Amino acid sequence: MILNYKQIPYTTEFVEYPDLEPKMKALGVQANKPGTGWTDYTSPAIRLPDGEVVMNSANIAPVLEKLYPKPSIQLEAELHTPMTEAVENLAGVVWWDTLALVTTNNLAERSAKYFEETRKVTFGMTLKEVAAAKGGEESWKTAAQPGGVVEQLGEMLSKHRKDEGPFTLGSEPSYADFIAVSMFECFERCCIEDYQRLMKLDKRFPALHEACRPWLQRDD
Repeated sequence: MILNYKQIPYTTEFVEYPDLEPKMKALGVQANKPGTGWTDYTSPAIRLPDGEVVMNSANIAPVLEKLYPKPSIQLEAELHTPMTEAVENLAGVVWWDTLALVTTNNLAERSAKYFEETRKVTFGMTLKEVAAAKGGEESWKTAAQPGGVVEQLGEMLSKHRKDEGPFTLGSEPSYADFIAVSMFECFERCCIEDYQRLMKLDKRFPALHEACRPWLQRDD
């Protein structure tokens, strides 16, 4: 989204999940620091004009902001860290049913097999078993409780607004918005029913997603 928002020319190379690690190692990319990714090597990653490769969105954002400062993604507002926390808290409650559909709805055969096998190691059970244990109606009820994760994200989307615009800071978008919208986009692409249910939980969610759609039109 940052590339599209800043109108930075780019080409995309799609890499299957099992090929990510050898690809990154061959490029000399340092592994993720412990606790910053599912695995040592993750997507997205970008290769800059000077050949440097940067992996992980949190690392990519400040690099692009420095190289291409206009239009700004307003990192100085320092909202991306609390936004990440709010997004992860919500996803940690309602993402499980949708996650179980990723392998059938979104991935090619090799990546689907890799995704299922590696997550089974992580969770100690299959994705369907994870969904049965952590998902279902109770997860949505928990998310919507007063003071819960839906309310937390909704407040994060509006309490810092400078005007009546749809973005976290009002009329101007920021990297914090892109963090939230990335989750919304994942839900929409993986399971439209769960996405629609999520959007109905807080009117600020679809307002932000729609406002950011111009930077989602190109996804190749």
